[in-house]
Amino acid sequence: MDVTRPYRECMIWKSQIKKQYEINLHDTSSSLEVIFLDDFISFGWIGFASLNKIHTGGWAKTDAVYRVGAPPENETDENFYLDILCHEGRHFSDYSHFPNLQQPELEYRAKLTELCYAQDTLLRRIQHYFNTSSPDKNSAPHTFSAYHVMRDLSLAMFSTLTPPPIEKWQTLDIEKINTAATSILQQNNTWLKANNPEKITSFLGEFEFQTTTTT
Repeated sequence: MDVTRPYRECMIWKSQIKKQYEINLHDTSSSLEVIFLDDFISFGWIGFASLNKIHTGGWAKTDAVYRVGAPPENETDENFYLDILCHEGRHFSDYSHFPNLQQPELEYRAKLTELCYAQDTLLRRIQHYFNTSSPDKNSAPHTFSAYHVMRDLSLAMFSTLTPPPIEKWQTLDIEKINTAATSILQQNNTWLKANNPEKITSFLGEFEFQTTTTT
């Protein structure tokens, strides 16, 4: 039993399969064990509240990444690559490099990692972050982190802290957005390593992305 903010979670399954993957992100590479969970008895409180229409899709621990559902038929599928190998893989890496980071900070870095590599789903992900973001630090980790991702990415792409509507993003080259997300993440890596990486717990509101002309 763990926590899916804001409540304690209880997901119960009957079968699982382990598979090994190699992840090669811009700043880290490692062997990653993904445990695929299937035959669910309970999808937890989110599943209960939504009549199982939505539920947690996966999570990372210090030993492995856990994915709800059977292994994908197509392992080059972009959603699997970004949601599991990039997003959860970033969590897996950060647990060892920055062991005390809080959930909003972990989500900020994982979301940026998605945007470093997203192609076909890039604009959909940006729209989702735009729609679900909140500047309230007491909001859910996903919404608070989405606010800071959109804030910094908008600064990089449009020289403004206020994210423009999706129509503006549609005019940009995907590769430029990938590059901007990578630059933000690299700056954040440098900032963390210079600020006691073993002990630091939070940085949102302190870390300031230093923009250069990207468009």
